[in-house]
Parts: sequence; structure tokens; C-alpha cells
Amino acid sequence: FSGSPLIFLLALSIGEEAPQTTRKAFRFTVASDVDLLKEVMFVSPYDCQYGQIAKRWEDDDPEESDSAATPSKKVKKEGRGAIKDVASVVVDFTSIIESSNKLKQDEISAKKEETAVAQRRHELDEQRYLLEKAEREARFQLERSEREVQLEFIRSTIELMRSLGNKI
Repeated sequence: FSGSPLIFLLALSIGEEAPQTTRKAFRFTVASDVDLLKEVMFVSPYDCQYGQIAKRWEDDDPEESDSAATPSKKVKKEGRGAIKDVASVVVDFTSIIESSNKLKQDEISAKKEETAVAQRRHELDEQRYLLEKAEREARFQLERSEREVQLEFIRSTIELMRSLGNKI
């Protein structure tokens, strides 16, 4: 700054203005940080770890924001909408459970019908087997009696041939 004092003053004024132009960063209090984190974890617990900590304003009134209430009381006030949401979720959950129970009952009744049909088929197979067995035994007895008649006929024919052979 060997030149004019005006440049020196200008440099000094620029140096003084720089610290004044930077503003102090906004900091939450510890209580408000904790309340915000609790709210975010309640509303969307899986997004909390990725830095989503925005406040929900849908349940707040503008008049209430001016009041001197603590942040935890405001969160409790905001929880009323969440209770309504929880109630609707519970109703939806119970309807889902009822429908799944109805489906399971339908499956059980279908299994019962299927089991009854399989049982009846098994009983009919048993009856058919017993009937076929009785038919085989009856046929065997009939064939046996026919064989005995044929055997008796052959014997009588042999005796007749012997007696005729003795006479000649």
C-alpha cells in the first residue's frame, strides 16, 4: 500500500466489512433437536437416518406458533393427527386380518372337502377290491367244479375203454 491512503482505507473498510457480512449460523436448542428427532422417528423412522428432519406443519395453527409453548407440547398437539392415522391403520389392519382369516377358513373348508373326496375314493377302491376278490373266488370255485366234472368224465371214459378192452 505504498500508494495513496485512500486505497489503504478502502482495503481496511473491505477487511472490516467481511466479518460483518457473515451471519451467525442458526442453531437449534437441545430440547428442540430432541423433539424434532422424536417426531421424525415417529412419522418416518426409516428416513431419519438419512437426514430428513423437516417439521410437519399440517396440524399446527399460525396462532399457536406465536405462543410460548415448549416444542414437546407442540409435538404432542401434532400427535392428534397421528392418532387419527393410527386409528385408521388399526381399522385397516383389522380388516386385513379378517379377510386373511376368511381366506384361511375357505382354504380349510376346501382342504376338508378334498380330504372327504379322497376318503370316499379310498373307501370305493376298497369296496371294488373286495368285490373283485369275491368274483375271482366265485370264478375259481366254478372253474374248479367244472374241472372236477371234466375229470370225472375222463375217468368214466377211461373205465369204459378198459371194460371194452377186456371184453374184446
